[in-house]
Amino acid sequence: MLLGFGMNSDEAYKSLTQLSDIAAVTGADMNRLALAFGQSAAMGRVMTQDLNQFVNNGVPIYKLLGDVTGKSTGELREMASQGTVTFDLLQKAFEKGTTAGGVFFKGTQSLSETLGGQLSTLKDNFALLMADFGDSMGEYIKPLTASITGLVQGFSDL
Repeated sequence: MLLGFGMNSDEAYKSLTQLSDIAAVTGADMNRLALAFGQSAAMGRVMTQDLNQFVNNGVPIYKLLGDVTGKSTGELREMASQGTVTFDLLQKAFEKGTTAGGVFFKGTQSLSETLGGQLSTLKDNFALLMADFGDSMGEYIKPLTASITGLVQGFSDL
């Protein structure tokens, strides 16, 4: 999605790393965060509707921007309505929030260490294993599946 908004692969990777740390801590939907972030990147500035998208996903965006600018929520809202909150400022706020000392620092890593995170990783790894198994066993399983389907249909017809 971020590539579609005009970011190069290095920018997109760095941004996704930050967005995933934020999503891990807030529980936000990653696609929604990426959409708001990408829209801001494409425009070069962050509008009020973009800030609202972050707020609606549990991201304390005004605090993050305030930590970088020293401005209050009211001042930041006014800046956003005038189109003077730049994308560069948003990037700085996210960087500060996801580096050492930031509220989202290593959010993805912390989430992966919880029981839920470890179960999710196990589930993902099992799905990958089954996909690999299915690819390698496909030529043997297809005839077996056809035979079993035929048997089931035969019993059904009885």
